[in-house]
Amino acid sequence: CLYKFLFSRVKLLSISKTEYEFFNSLFKDLSLRYVPFGVDDKFWFPNQKKTIKPYILAVGNDLARDWDILLEAWDEDLPTLKLVTSLPVKIFKKNIILIKGSWHSQTLSDLEMRDLYRNSEFVVLPLKDTYQPSGQSTCLQAMACSKAVLISDIKGIWDRNKLKHKENVFFVKPGDKNDLNKSVRFLINNFEVRKKIEKNARFLVERHFNSANMKENLKMIFEEK
Repeated sequence: CLYKFLFSRVKLLSISKTEYEFFNSLFKDLSLRYVPFGVDDKFWFPNQKKTIKPYILAVGNDLARDWDILLEAWDEDLPTLKLVTSLPVKIFKKNIILIKGSWHSQTLSDLEMRDLYRNSEFVVLPLKDTYQPSGQSTCLQAMACSKAVLISDIKGIWDRNKLKHKENVFFVKPGDKNDLNKSVRFLINNFEVRKKIEKNARFLVERHFNSANMKENLKMIFEEK
């Protein structure tokens, strides 16, 4: 068919191993390659946290973000939640602060965003269940800043061989406000587990998910005959 002919003439790249395996199972003849997505770990790096009122950070403008579940799960006895998004959300709790932010409009600079990561207790990314690797760049930026990331265990988690629950990330059931609430409380109260995740998260980005590695992988593919 026409699509098979067109796709046979191009190289398709996936930045998610899960997505790569899914499409490979459907279209055996595709010239599809997996290139691990990476962030600049020379810019996104940890620094000593400033002594300010503790807060937990949530970031993103992707429509796959499940902000409704997060707002429902955020009890009033939890620490302050700083939510950075340009998506329409209604804040109805005193311990939630909405920060209008968009990478495209540069409402917040990268330097300001890095400070928000660094000074947070940890980062929470509730996602709707999808094969899209939603939350990938936010998650890796936070990990590069040596922050524990609580993220929904969606179908589109980009590399299940490398992302390990309670080792370098903390998985939560998608669409489950009770599990999200329980997991947030666990990370708040289990400092040693959090420190372990923080250390391993930074190591994972340095070892695998950084822009230098991504550049080399792309270079090898583009130079293939």
